Amino acid sequence: MSEVIREHGFRSEPLLSSAEATCATIAEAIADAEGVSPFDIDPLYESIDPDALGRFLDSADPEDDVSIAFTHGQWSVTVQAGGRVVVGEA
Repeated sequence: MSEVIREHGFRSEPLLSSAEATCATIAEAIADAEGVSPFDIDPLYESIDPDALGRFLDSADPEDDVSIAFTHGQWSVTVQAGGRVVVGEA
């Protein structure tokens, strides 16, 4: 099982505080795992409501151990309240 992990603090990216930044990070992680451009993957809105994901991140305490998990194509995606995105094979 391959796994791509992105954590803010190790890259120069904005904190995950909006649906747009969150979806961009997820798309980049999936694209990295597939070895393609983020523009070549299926739109994330086919798997999750980006606005709902943004509301979750805006309202969750980053210190809490809560996350949202969903499947996008062949990938399992987990987004933690603190901004960590984990992508692995479903």
